[in-house]
Amino acid sequence: MKPWQVSIETKDDGSSMAWAFEMPGASGQGADENDALRDLQRTLEWLAGWRRRHHLAPIERAGIEVAESVTATGYPNTGDTEGFFQEDALPLTDEYAEECVQILTFSRADLLPIAQALPPSEKLTWTLMHIAKAEWWYASRIPGSPGDIEQFPTTSDSRACLRLSREMFVTRHVPYVLSVLPRERRHIADGEEWTARKTLRRAVWHELYHLQRMEQAAGSGSGTRGTDTSP
Repeated sequence: MKPWQVSIETKDDGSSMAWAFEMPGASGQGADENDALRDLQRTLEWLAGWRRRHHLAPIERAGIEVAESVTATGYPNTGDTEGFFQEDALPLTDEYAEECVQILTFSRADLLPIAQALPPSEKLTWTLMHIAKAEWWYASRIPGSPGDIEQFPTTSDSRACLRLSREMFVTRHVPYVLSVLPRERRHIADGEEWTARKTLRRAVWHELYHLQRMEQAAGSGSGTRGTDTSP
């Protein structure tokens, strides 16, 4: 069985973020590369279980092999990075878009009941609004996308923002980027390189990242923010 092919972002202070793109949403963070790889392994195990629960095709690998390394900008140990990888340069395919939408559908169906069950708190409200804003922000990285043309909802209702942001991303952003040729076209937004594929890759990662932490918080009976500070 072949190993996971891992891409690493590392900053000059050693802090790192590791990605296993073969498993959508899989990442690890840490003070150094080893910490990030250990965190990635834990996330891979959680995602394997999550995929089983939703009857998604298993993705089986054994071990980890670092296949790509880039210099990180931002803060890898909190998920606030700007890395552009070989994966992001690939054309967006119908199959990849369909897979990402399916994952986002299942993850949101999991996230909302957990949020409802958690005790109300400022941290929980912040987290839900953060998820909504991030999804809109990812779409806004592509010129002409509804996320770029339209403003984020003005309501302070975090659950309403989650619904509106998801509707925009799945039903309008994804069809838009699938219609733009070539599908591997690169864009620069605020100094960061983006493709349509990268917007989906980041959106899936971001929601699963917070879902995992909300599940942990639900088990401990506390509200959650987690450590992610990425938009």
